[in-house]
Amino acid sequence: MKKTLGTACHGEPVHSMWEVKELDRWIDLYAFRSGAPARDEVAIVFNDITKRKQLEEQLRQNRH
Repeated sequence: MKKTLGTACHGEPVHSMWEVKELDRWIDLYAFRSGAPARDEVAIVFNDITKRKQLEEQLRQNRH
């Protein structure tokens, strides 16, 4: 997470997805600079994409 925030603070938007096994959830994260560069402000958007990932897995299993 520190790498994500550091990259976003320097002006490079960051997008990543990961599975949170303890919660049985998939998270999509988008972080980007928000406001003046001198203030090092970052906006972070989290989306729960669990249903999408479950549907993708079902489609993958149905193809085999």
